[in-house]
Amino acid sequence: MQLTLNLFRKLGWRPRSVGTPGRQWSGKNRRIRAVTSGMKKRMRDKENRIASVEEMIQFSYLTKEEAEIPKEKLEEIESIKNRMLWQKRILGHDVFGLGAGKPSPLDHFMVTDTRRYSKKDDE
Repeated sequence: MQLTLNLFRKLGWRPRSVGTPGRQWSGKNRRIRAVTSGMKKRMRDKENRIASVEEMIQFSYLTKEEAEIPKEKLEEIESIKNRMLWQKRILGHDVFGLGAGKPSPLDHFMVTDTRRYSKKDDE
């Protein structure tokens, strides 16, 4: 870089900043920035957040025995999950497979719909 600049100067090249009066700043980190109240608040918030996280993690983690779930409870959780998945597979009367139980802008199409999940007032 220095060699290139020296060769350019020999040929008569001048940097653009030479023609501009005053001290030139290039880059946002060269100039000393004033510390504003907003910056102080952000620093305080960050310190408070770090302190709260440190306070939360100062206790040791659960041991393997403490974290273990009884077999009956595990089976109950699994059965609830399977039941919910089974219930989710049934479509609501107001949608065409977009979700269940939510009002649909397509309700006016359901007047003549004869599929199994359509509204049936007479049944």
